[in-house]
Amino acid sequence: KPPQLWLRPAFVSVLLLILVLPTFYLLDQRSQSISLAALSTYGALLSGDLPMIRAKGAEEMKEQLVRSVGGSFSPMGYDLSMMNLMPVAGAVHEINGRKMLVTVYQGQGSLICYTFLGTEDDAPDNAALFFDAEKKINFYAFSRDDINAVFHREGGIICILVSPMPMQDLLALARAKAHSA
Repeated sequence: KPPQLWLRPAFVSVLLLILVLPTFYLLDQRSQSISLAALSTYGALLSGDLPMIRAKGAEEMKEQLVRSVGGSFSPMGYDLSMMNLMPVAGAVHEINGRKMLVTVYQGQGSLICYTFLGTEDDAPDNAALFFDAEKKINFYAFSRDDINAVFHREGGIICILVSPMPMQDLLALARAKAHSA
């Protein structure tokens, strides 16, 4: 008995949906998740669960991080000493095939600065947008599990500051440290 001809197009359509939809989902997740993935590493970095670079000073650590990405970009390297936060470790992490430089600051509290090549499309979709008219920079604020993050772009470099400090304080810090566009 020949197979019913009307089943073939239905079968092909279902097969295409099964193959194509996950691809679109993964592509969308890939472009949207780097900021949230960075935020999710905060606890693991502070607890020492992820490999870190230790150096004798901030400059030596910066040099090691820059070398690890072939000199294509460098960490933001903010001076946070006025907040009693000093860079104590660094790391290079790959998230979704993209290298990210990580600088861990500790002292009276903790803060992590993630730096990577990207665009504002890398900000989470649900982030709150704040425009600094003086610096002409967009800042994106988002949180997860009592950890706050502020994302901004300087040229082709993205910086995400992550800390449990109150969001308004973290946003003020990011705005104060960012360089004008």
